[in-house]
Amino acid sequence: MTETQRRSANYGTLVGDWLKRDGINESDIDDLSQEVLLVVIKELPAFEHNGRTGAFRNWLKTITTNRCRRYWSARQRDAAKFHLADQFVEQLEDPLSDLSQQWDREHDQFVAAKILQSILPEFDQQTMTAFRRAAIDGEPAKQIASDLGISPNQVYKYRFRVPLASPVM
Repeated sequence: MTETQRRSANYGTLVGDWLKRDGINESDIDDLSQEVLLVVIKELPAFEHNGRTGAFRNWLKTITTNRCRRYWSARQRDAAKFHLADQFVEQLEDPLSDLSQQWDREHDQFVAAKILQSILPEFDQQTMTAFRRAAIDGEPAKQIASDLGISPNQVYKYRFRVPLASPVM
């Protein structure tokens, strides 16, 4: 499996979860996820990051919402479902809506989890536990130190030892 195929498979899960929320039929989710990912792979060479945090995430969201619109346009015979789906897509497109912000959070959590998973073998369990609890979960260093039997200063060292400072796409 190539790196692009592996990443596509990972994003397929994320996109599929969002398609389920839009009320897409279970039987169509895999096909529609593949359509989204095919567009991503096809258009990726032309994608230009604008330097803003979330540029890729927003691009992926736009592709997903466009595919949802096409899906529901082809199935307008159920007016009630079409109306609800259209509202879902509109909210997803509005960067200030709760739903759009939820997409952003879940995407960032998804990417952070994948990054952590890829660097996990480089660090011992205690370092990763302290890092995750301090940097991701936002727990106080004193609580983590008490639970792990180390000093709060050691928690801070672990917190900054793990190189997760790169911005999430």
